[in-house]
Amino acid sequence: LPLLAMFSGARAGELIQLYDDDIIQVGDIWCIDINADKNKSLKTMSSVRRIPIHSQILKLGFLDFVEDKQTKSKTGRLFEEFPIQAGSVANAFSKWYRRFSVKIEIYSSKTPFHAFRHNFKDALVQAGTPDSVIMAILGHKNTSVTAQYGSGIAVTQLSEWIEKISLGLSFDHLKPYQGKQTPVDKPV
Repeated sequence: LPLLAMFSGARAGELIQLYDDDIIQVGDIWCIDINADKNKSLKTMSSVRRIPIHSQILKLGFLDFVEDKQTKSKTGRLFEEFPIQAGSVANAFSKWYRRFSVKIEIYSSKTPFHAFRHNFKDALVQAGTPDSVIMAILGHKNTSVTAQYGSGIAVTQLSEWIEKISLGLSFDHLKPYQGKQTPVDKPV
């Protein structure tokens, strides 16, 4: 979830509610389909969108993760270990993420999970991304008169801008997804 947020700018609640069939291919571009299907809760109707999946996420085996969930999940949700509770879709996840960030010693009041969304937006700005593209990717309503015309920004264009972002991080130490690993037995 942190990696998806880092490279998509999606809200925690949007990601936690994803089903395996919310990962779609538009032409040759894999996308996260943020929608209100299956009684999902969204912040606003402008939150409905398709976010191209960054190549770094694909390199880390995200599509293998999705395929694995398709065969093993009882609910079809990608992150079913975090229950969807009335009133707050991301409540259980937020509590987990805070404990996790404290454990790995990155927690501060300035590093909540939502900081991934802010950092992603900053990376888009630094890449010179037009405001209209940023709004489309983040699911913000564009209230300009011009935005009222046309059919929106093509997924191919969104993908080009997402691929331009630089987070200044190396992911070489991360291994691609290989299914849920069995814990190693402790020596007796």
